[in-house]
Amino acid sequence: MSEIKGLTIKNQQDLTSIEASSSNQHGLIYITHGAPKNWVAKPEEMVSHTLAGLFKALDQIDDARIQNLMRDYGLVYRELEIDTE
Repeated sequence: MSEIKGLTIKNQQDLTSIEASSSNQHGLIYITHGAPKNWVAKPEEMVSHTLAGLFKALDQIDDARIQNLMRDYGLVYRELEIDTE
């Protein structure tokens, strides 16, 4: 496991917050547990489930604005097979 400077993840009972901080950007991302698309996630997998699901959904939207935004920030999403073992 590695730590990434500037990212702080805090888990609460019904909410996870991700604070992202750099010298040029500073923001807070909230993940509410039990949302329509993440209610199936195990609590310990909530962040990864939510982020993977969001990027999968964004990747499937045929909109140049989203594609350009992802490219501008150097983000690429590639869906992988789910490990069932």
